[in-house]
Amino acid sequence: MTIDVTQDAIDEPSLVKIGAGSFATVYVVRGGPIAYKQVAHVSDAQAQILRHEYDILQEIYLKCNTDSFFAIPRAFAYNDPDQNSGGFVPSLPSLSSSARRHLAHPIVTPNIMTPFTRATYAMDRVHALPYDAGMIISKKFLPESLRKTTVSLCRLYFGKNYTNAPPPRFFNTSNFPLDEERYVNLFESFPELLDPVNVVASGMGEMLSRLHFKACVDARDVEFVLGGDGGGGFTYFVIDYNQVCSCRVCIS
Repeated sequence: MTIDVTQDAIDEPSLVKIGAGSFATVYVVRGGPIAYKQVAHVSDAQAQILRHEYDILQEIYLKCNTDSFFAIPRAFAYNDPDQNSGGFVPSLPSLSSSARRHLAHPIVTPNIMTPFTRATYAMDRVHALPYDAGMIISKKFLPESLRKTTVSLCRLYFGKNYTNAPPPRFFNTSNFPLDEERYVNLFESFPELLDPVNVVASGMGEMLSRLHFKACVDARDVEFVLGGDGGGGFTYFVIDYNQVCSCRVCIS
């Protein structure tokens, strides 16, 4: 039997942008399970900030991710094409090929980082929301002109109230805010897949406590997000550590 593979099927985009901010842009390579965070501009200062975030993330993951409600992305490797700024720095020690086959996470090598021309680090990808959940959020909370757009990721802001606030001028479907009322509304559509709002709020407090007392860092500007698991389920993550700093006083 002959299988006809078209050229279009082979030449899929190698880099796909899944998020962007003023400091950095996040990509995936060929839809894989790793996210790559690259600084927005060529700058020694930005490279140093990203390297600090990478180092902090490694430490936080080791100290806080054991059985927490909110997951912490694993940092896999950091790379700066400018060798004077550090070059390639893996998170894990060298392992034999037989040992690597038994790891429960992907291996990041220098070659896989070559598409990135500025300082970048690799970490666990937070998958987009299940398609049906993203469409429900769009239909319920976005203006009519955007209701055919799927929301891919949500930030959890239980201390705010967006329901009665004036509608914003711009909507970001990759970073859509869910306050308590919106989350409860979504929970009613997925009661068997989502956790109740009080459980999620408790998980936020738990993680903030772990960050302070176990990792000895503040939680400045970290974001609690609701994403997917790559299929029909949900995941709860805490992300964005570029402003996190070591605490001066840590009570153990």
